[in-house]
Amino acid sequence: MNQSTVPERRAVVVNQLMNAVRDHLAVDGVTRETLAKVGEELQSLVANSADLFSTASFPAPLPEDKGGVRYFIHTDPSTGISLYLNAIGPGKSSPPHNHMTWAAIAAIEGEELNRIYNRTDDGASSEQASLELAKEFNVRKGFGIQFLPDDIHSIHIEGTDGTRHFHLYGQPLESLDDRLGFNLETGAIVRFNAKHLPPAKFAVDSAH
Repeated sequence: MNQSTVPERRAVVVNQLMNAVRDHLAVDGVTRETLAKVGEELQSLVANSADLFSTASFPAPLPEDKGGVRYFIHTDPSTGISLYLNAIGPGKSSPPHNHMTWAAIAAIEGEELNRIYNRTDDGASSEQASLELAKEFNVRKGFGIQFLPDDIHSIHIEGTDGTRHFHLYGQPLESLDDRLGFNLETGAIVRFNAKHLPPAKFAVDSAH
C-alpha cells in the first residue's frame, strides 16, 4: 500500500488552510474579527500538523542566514495568500514596520516579543513619522497575533532560544514594494521592497 510522503501530506493540510482562510475572508473581508478567525485556523495547523514542519524539513538558520531564514511554503494562486515558516535565532530583532497587507502569525516553537506602535503624527509626511508604543505581546505556542495592513510592530527574540513561527500574509512578501520601516530615534521612514529581502528558501524535502 502506498503511503503519502511528508511533502504530500503537507500540501494537503496547507490547501485545507487556504480553503478555510478564503472562506473567512469571503464573508466579511479583511477585518480584525476575520483575521482572528484566520489566526484560529493557523493555530489548528500548529496543533494538528506540526510534525509536517519539523526542523528536519525546515532547519534552523545557517551562519550565512545572519540569524534568520524565511521558508516559502505556498502561495494561493487565486488570491495571493502566502504561507511562510520563519526560523529566527536568539538576539534577532527588527525595526518597527508595517506589512502593506494583512498578516497572521502563530508559533510552532519559541517566543517572539512583539512591540506594537501607534502613529501619532497626522500621516501627511512620507519621510517622517512619530510613533508611540501601544502595547507588547509575546507570541508563543497557542498565542498568535494578527495585523491589518497599516499596523506597525517590531519583533524581538529574547533569551537563548530561537523561534519557528508560521507567517501568513494576504500577498507574497516578495511582491510588496511599499512596506514602511520606522526609525524610532530620528523618525525617518524607510521604504522596504523585495530587494531588501533575502531570497526565501524551501523545505529540504520539497520538490520545487
